[in-house]
Amino acid sequence: MLAEFAGGRNAASDLHAPWGEYSEEALLRAQPDVIIAGHETDLHDVLDREPWKSLRAVREGHVIEINDARINQVLYRPGPHYNEGLRWLIERLSSLSTPTTKNAH
Repeated sequence: MLAEFAGGRNAASDLHAPWGEYSEEALLRAQPDVIIAGHETDLHDVLDREPWKSLRAVREGHVIEINDARINQVLYRPGPHYNEGLRWLIERLSSLSTPTTKNAH
């Protein structure tokens, strides 16, 4: 839900279980623009293998691992500091969506 508040879309929003499994085929079809993963996922260990290396987000370096335990907890457990997690997401997602412009002379 925070992804939507931050201007993103959760590619796995069709999963109805909190910790459901997402197939490789579905992941490849979704082609996420960014991947945000908790620090416990060890995602960096698999990024050079399929299907991960075929994802647009991985090829463009838009993989964000949450290394701050406090932010990780805020993002996964709604509570009084939820806005802190939302601010963290907005900062990261907005930096990816801001187009770079070349100086026109």
